[in-house]
Order: sequence, then C-alpha cells, then structure tokens
Amino acid sequence: MKSKRTLALAAMVALGGAGLAACGATVSPASSSTAISKAQTGPIVIGAAIAKTGWMTIPDQTSMDAFMMVINQVNASGGIHGRKIKVITGDSQTSETVIKQVTSNLIGQGAKIIVATCNYDIGSPAGIEAQSDNILNVSLCAGSPLWGTQGIGPQAYTAATADYAEGWAIAQFIKEQGWSRPFVLDDESLDYSKQVCTGFDEHWQELGGKVAGTAQFMNGDASIATQVGSIQSVKPDVIVACTYTPGGTTAIRDIRAAGLTTPIVSDFGMTGTDWLNAVPHLSNFYVTANASLYGDDPDPKVNQFVKQYVALYGSSGLQNTSVTVGYTCAQMIVDALEKDGGNTDGPALSAVLDKFTNYPTLLPTTYTPSIHINAKRPIRILRYTNGTPAFFKMIDITGNVDLHL
Repeated sequence: MKSKRTLALAAMVALGGAGLAACGATVSPASSSTAISKAQTGPIVIGAAIAKTGWMTIPDQTSMDAFMMVINQVNASGGIHGRKIKVITGDSQTSETVIKQVTSNLIGQGAKIIVATCNYDIGSPAGIEAQSDNILNVSLCAGSPLWGTQGIGPQAYTAATADYAEGWAIAQFIKEQGWSRPFVLDDESLDYSKQVCTGFDEHWQELGGKVAGTAQFMNGDASIATQVGSIQSVKPDVIVACTYTPGGTTAIRDIRAAGLTTPIVSDFGMTGTDWLNAVPHLSNFYVTANASLYGDDPDPKVNQFVKQYVALYGSSGLQNTSVTVGYTCAQMIVDALEKDGGNTDGPALSAVLDKFTNYPTLLPTTYTPSIHINAKRPIRILRYTNGTPAFFKMIDITGNVDLHL
C-alpha cells in the first residue's frame, strides 16, 4: 500500500504541478538543445548541511521538509532541463566546527550547490567552505545579512527575512497600535535576537519614540525575576521581547506569573504553539511571522502551501514559520537553475538571482548584487488569544532598514 506521503505527492503531480505553480515556482519540461548544451550533464547535486541533532534541529528539519516538497515536484515533472535534482545531506550537529567538515564532504560527493542551516553563527563556516570554490550557498532561513556578499562572498544568499527588518516591523506595529512606552527585553545569547532588538531600537527612535526601560537576559537563564521586577517598576504599556524558544518561554511565563497582563510583542523565534503548555491560556501576546500557518493567511498561496505540507508531513512541523522560507529557498534555486539552462556554475547563478525583484516565490524575493537577504517583505503580526494564534495584521516595511553591512 502506498504511504500517505506518496499519495499526497502523486496527487500534486497529477494536478500538473498546479500547487507549485500557484506558489510561484517554475516547473518546465526538458528545454531546447541550446539550453541543454549549456548545462552540465547528469543529476544536479545539492548538498544540505543541516542540523539533524542539536538545538537547530527543528527549524532546519521543518525547513528542509518544505524544501524537498519543491524538489520532489520538480523531479516528478521531469527535472531542470531534463536533469533530475539529487539532494544529499549531512548532519551539522548544530556545530560550527562540524558543519565545515560536513560541507567539505558534501562537495567531495559532487554537490554543486550548498544549502545550509538556519543560523549564521552556526552555519557561516558552511557558506565559507562553499564560497572558496565559488559554489552557490544558500541558508535555509538565517536572518543575518552577513549571509551574503559582505560576510561570506558573492555566491552567498539567504532565503530569510532580515532580523533587523523584524525589529523594524515591531516598531511600526507598536506605533500603529498607539502604544508609546515599551519596555525592551533583549536576549543576548544569539545574533538573531540581538539584531531584532537593534532593528526595533533604531526604528523606534526614528519614529520619535522613547523606551520606558530595558533589560538583558540569556536564553539559558532559569528565571528572569530581576528583569520582571524592572518591568513592574516602570509600568510600560507594551513589552518587546527579542528572543526565541526555549528561553523565551521562560521569559513569557515569568512575566505572566507575576500578574502582568501587559501586551507582549515578540518575534519569529516565538511562533508556534508547542511551548504554550508552559504559559496556558496566553493572551495579549503578538509575534512577527513570515506567514500565518493556521489557514487564515491573507495570501491564498500560503494557505495552499500549508494544506500540501500537512498532507505530506502532518501538522507537527508547523511550529515555526521557517517552513515557508524553506519552500521559498527551493523555489529560488530551482528558478535560477531553470533560467540559466540547468547550469550549476555559482557566479552564473548569482547573476540570475541578483536580478530577482519582488520575485513571486511563496515569500516574495528581492536581491541585488550587494544585498543577498530580504529586507522589504511584508511581515505578518499574529495575535494569541486564550492560547490560540491567528492572523492579526500585515506590516509593510516603510523606509530603508539599516542592515549594518
């Protein structure tokens, strides 16, 4: 008997790739002889240096599942100019030391494109290793602008939205809500959370705002009782929490356990519902997100993607909106290959990607020769009410986000 996963994929293929096309990817039959002669022969080998163990496992694996949705659909439709895509993987173990060797091994096995883990601090050695051979290297969902020309090299890209842009969107959202005295909680343990808070601080000042107070903590802290005391003393009208699970869960729990019902606005790192048992019936809580994964996103392509993802993998993977970035990552690579005749040469693929402007991948993609991350994508705000998240508002990024490059 065929598995549920096999049947679901067969159903999508039977629709003539309609699901993929609706989400913006290009699936083309074998091309003209001119394009074929330009391309290398044999399968296109993509190496994935991702975490199968360690704390990066969940975002990496769910993103990779979504990535493979695109690859499987492309292969079922005949591949790229007649060439199938072969994906080989290696476990980074959430280690910057291990991921470098893993990437070297993947390249040794014939990988001509590298996709890597969802964090710059952990994953940049993979990009650097690939860049040394001018190999296109794309992070599944790292939000640091350094995964690009300035931090790694001209063949380095990330499919993610810039962390600074998240903070920028939070500032816009708070201003639009009429809140004026934010208290900022800055998780100092990772470049991700620090960059979100930096983006918030900069744009909040540009909007003429001042903060009621600030406090720092580390994701591994067992308690933030001292910081909660500071919040209680200044009585802000909103709390900005730049953090991620599991430490972010501790912070939100301690705030609510102290009896504070103040609105809390957090970031991509706190999306999902798997952590809510620690803060039951959570309300008046908001997060930024790439997309709403609850069937209510304002973009029908996202809702269609969610249905397809659940049919293949179940709903447990919908704990982080990085799944939409993994899908987008595959689409951008596939379309660049398609446009370049199946050629895997890194600089040639970069020349294609650098012309993407609001390109219709699942999450719209824009690159320039100097900026290899998305800083202008619309960002969703989700609101949690009695422990249930739902789409609340779309924030269009206004002005130019400082990417600190």
